[in-house]
Amino acid sequence: MLKQTCLLMAAAAAMLAVQPGNLVAGVTVFDNYGPGWSYTYNMGKNVSGYMSSTGECHTAAGFVPTAGGKVTDVWLTVGLDYGPNILKVALLDSNYNGMPAAEMAAWTVQDAMQPVGQTGQTPLHWLLADGPTLVQGNTYWIACSPGDDYMAAGWYFNAIGEIGCTAQRKHVVDTWKLLYGSDHPAFRVDVTPEPATLALVALGGLVALRRRR
Repeated sequence: MLKQTCLLMAAAAAMLAVQPGNLVAGVTVFDNYGPGWSYTYNMGKNVSGYMSSTGECHTAAGFVPTAGGKVTDVWLTVGLDYGPNILKVALLDSNYNGMPAAEMAAWTVQDAMQPVGQTGQTPLHWLLADGPTLVQGNTYWIACSPGDDYMAAGWYFNAIGEIGCTAQRKHVVDTWKLLYGSDHPAFRVDVTPEPATLALVALGGLVALRRRR
């Protein structure tokens, strides 16, 4: 049995070696969009500058990736209420308490948000050429911050009823505050899997093939 397992693992490694395309295949590690990238278009979390009517507000949504690997893509749906069409997005690590902490990557979105309250909006797509590495089972955060003092926007809730970790703060220097039992904003994260994960996938396929025979 051990010999057969070793042979299967060697075969899986060989499959990866001769199929370099597998090494760049994206895997979705978090996704709370509904069918067809649907979301709750009339409700969401506030993201606004300090000169807006609601005052400054930053919003972060936590997630735990189902697999490890380098981040390649992030999607999120944010609608502009008023003001300059500028949004700052960041991928954050978490501290020992699981709260948003060090910035791992950042992206400024300009003239891409559509008017708030519309259905069928195209998600904002953050494409990372050399993204940071996520560890399976660890907590990370996607944070949205105002790109201008006079702007206000809404990060739409997911449409599948998922309740997740959400945090907000009033100023950049403030401590993040966890919002308990809050609806989760809609977003998705893809990674390029680690080689070990790909080997397990290939091994699983070989085992399934062997059983069919």
